[in-house]
Amino acid sequence: MSMNLLARIGLKVGIGTAVAALAISAALPAQAVSSPGWRRVDTVHFGAASTYSQFSAVAALSSNLAWAVGGRGEGGGVPRAYRWTGNGWKTSSLPTGLQGELNEISAPSANDVWAVSDQSGFIVHYNGSKWSTATKRFTGDGELTGVTAFSPTNVWVFGGPGASAGYGTWRYNGKTWTKGVRATKLGIEMASAVSPKNMWAIGAVAAGDDSVFHYTGTWTQAKASALSGLQFSDILAQTGTDVWATASLQANGFTSYLIHRSSSGWRRFAVPWPVSVGQLTTDGSGGFWLTAFGKAGAAWVLHRSAAGQWTRKLLVSSGFVTGVARMPGTTSVWATGSADTATGANAVIWADGRV
Repeated sequence: MSMNLLARIGLKVGIGTAVAALAISAALPAQAVSSPGWRRVDTVHFGAASTYSQFSAVAALSSNLAWAVGGRGEGGGVPRAYRWTGNGWKTSSLPTGLQGELNEISAPSANDVWAVSDQSGFIVHYNGSKWSTATKRFTGDGELTGVTAFSPTNVWVFGGPGASAGYGTWRYNGKTWTKGVRATKLGIEMASAVSPKNMWAIGAVAAGDDSVFHYTGTWTQAKASALSGLQFSDILAQTGTDVWATASLQANGFTSYLIHRSSSGWRRFAVPWPVSVGQLTTDGSGGFWLTAFGKAGAAWVLHRSAAGQWTRKLLVSSGFVTGVARMPGTTSVWATGSADTATGANAVIWADGRV
């Protein structure tokens, strides 16, 4: 999950002192309903009742395989990974010694899943049977904000600026990690790839997440009037000339847009509600799902159809929706986030469609 700066900072509000406790989790079975719309399919809590728990990102490889990552947010954080295998979400054991929530995930195949922790600098890899810690670990003041993997020997990790300075852009070739030439002084936040030599990314030039970049062996900043004055949240490259992004005005984070690049250039589509938008995914029918949150703390999923019609669904009255991913080959969609409680927050997974 890579949200804009406002959303990322918002997730930290209310985080208190660390509470040492065992993680309490529950795996709920898939729900069978006649007309499946958006609903909660799993709610878990990590640690004592006062802790802040959330799922930060989700990746779906098929209708029977998906990953949700997150954790407990305070006291250095405690990471968690959950896996869907068609019969419920179940916890997956992570290496010992990890700290910090896992906040981003990339899953090119069932045997090749990568995730990063935000401000703890860890990179972890799942090889189809177990998770391991990557040889590279970042320390000091900084954060990891994105990961894009193509294979076990071609992995990009991004550290853009936000609540802390970014760690920069790094690439793994299966043996060593190499720091890449910076596309911009402030760094790249995250990227969406058509291929290893065709990636679109969100970066920072003068402020956090204020620019779009294109990688074709070197990084080039995209320039268009439709991109000016925005803070970008997510980007989705379907082809080299079919790129979508979510963004809000830098001057007003609750005036938001869905941005599209076609062969004729960049264009804005205004979101018809006062919300700050986050992640996006296709709906399998030419439209898109977007995550969003409002001024009063409520969080939605928004839908824009292929015909341009907007609808929205409230998922939580106080909390966040942090990730969204369509199950390949279907129109079913997963969403992840958190729901506030009287003393903390629960980690939540929602679904739309048959699962």
